[in-house]
Amino acid sequence: MAETDSVIIRPERVEELSLEIGAALSKDLSSLRTINKSTRLVSLNARIEAARAGEAGVAFGVVASEVMELAKGMDSSFHNLEANTAPLLRELESLGEGLARNVRGQRLADLAATHLDLVDRNLYERSCDVRWWATEGALVHALESRSPIDIQHASQRMGKILDSYTVYFDLVLCDPEGRVVANGRPDKFNSVGSDVGKMEWFRSALATASGAEFGFEGVHASPLAGGERVLVYSTAVRRGGEENGAPIGVVGVVFRWDALGQTIVDTAAVPPDEASRTRVLIAEPDGRVIAASGGVRDGEKLPVEDWLTRNGAPRFHLGVQWNGREHLVALARSQGYETYATGWVGLLVQQV
Repeated sequence: MAETDSVIIRPERVEELSLEIGAALSKDLSSLRTINKSTRLVSLNARIEAARAGEAGVAFGVVASEVMELAKGMDSSFHNLEANTAPLLRELESLGEGLARNVRGQRLADLAATHLDLVDRNLYERSCDVRWWATEGALVHALESRSPIDIQHASQRMGKILDSYTVYFDLVLCDPEGRVVANGRPDKFNSVGSDVGKMEWFRSALATASGAEFGFEGVHASPLAGGERVLVYSTAVRRGGEENGAPIGVVGVVFRWDALGQTIVDTAAVPPDEASRTRVLIAEPDGRVIAASGGVRDGEKLPVEDWLTRNGAPRFHLGVQWNGREHLVALARSQGYETYATGWVGLLVQQV
């Protein structure tokens, strides 16, 4: 019963069966042709002996001739059987391959959506964290007073926050000009005095209309984390800690991207028999790869924009010729979580 269930569950079995049937048919036809060849030789010898026997061998010669005609007819039948079944077997093999690929592609697309959803859910929390901490009294007072004591207290307070949040490299507090005045891990990162005024995360935070909004900068190597790849979420610190107060600076959370993204792609549940020919990736919509199983290659970029134009579904799969080989590519667009969405694309690229 278990064997029958396996056949039903595994669409690849259709393709396997078509190959097995074709091989068995070819083997049996080969055996029958060998037997028929021997029959024709026996018939030929019988006709020769009948001719030698003269009148006494006439009847025997007739039988030998009939056997020869029967052998010829069998040859014709074998040829017709092979000619008629070959296209049917090819079609069955093609259907089985298509069914197997469709099921496998859908499974891979679901997996791509799952690991992208994990990213969205995790990063939603980061956008919440930074908006919450921007109202922290110690940070507000430090930027309002600029006194060394208040700045030191803000650094200590950020360090205490970091003790409970291992997902961050650091927290940094900046004045309105983009100079870092305090950070949570001064013993590890010498960030104070750094000019971040041109960074996207700083500029986007300072441009927010209220404390309900946040700034962001995508995956990049940051000097604030010793050159590690990070995401930075940020928001304006406002006077009095009020949501609509005037901006008096910016707080940024320096997130450990590889600890999340690389872990997710490296631990994706790809079946063991497919793992060696499958890469799990996360990419930006323009195709820039920001996480990949086994590591991101320098300057790696995929034709994601082209692939996305072929199908508008949230998740889908397609066959492509890429790098000179046929691949099955499964894609999932970011659907977001709550009020947040990365806009990124999850992919599994499997060599066929």
